[in-house]
Amino acid sequence: MVERADSSVKQEMETLIEGGTIEKPVHEDITYEDIYLTADNLWNFLFFTGYLKKVEERLEDVTAYLTLAIPNMEVKYIYQNTILEWFDRKIRHKDLTGIYSALLKKDTQLLEREISVNLMETISFYDYREKYYHSFLGAFLK
Repeated sequence: MVERADSSVKQEMETLIEGGTIEKPVHEDITYEDIYLTADNLWNFLFFTGYLKKVEERLEDVTAYLTLAIPNMEVKYIYQNTILEWFDRKIRHKDLTGIYSALLKKDTQLLEREISVNLMETISFYDYREKYYHSFLGAFLK
């Protein structure tokens, strides 16, 4: 589940680096020890420390949602050269032993489970077209 959250955070970071925005719930009671509990806590921390700026705000019931963007080129550089590198290193160290083992043993049930787990860790709601799945499987079977 943590890796799935990491993948989602990475996709959102890429959106920000490309000049886009993301919308997140915000709460002011964030502490350092809370940062790792949820991805939303990370976004809150980045906002309150100046690594994200508010573009818009909306209130839904008692929850405030902020549309966030990277505030300037210096911070964009940090995202590009520090944070994305950390995600890339983490992804490169992904253990694919289960998939390789399933392929070598021709164990279709294990392969199905392993592919499902990997899809859930990497897919986002933007990946709805069939070509995403073709590319995903092509990368494994290359």
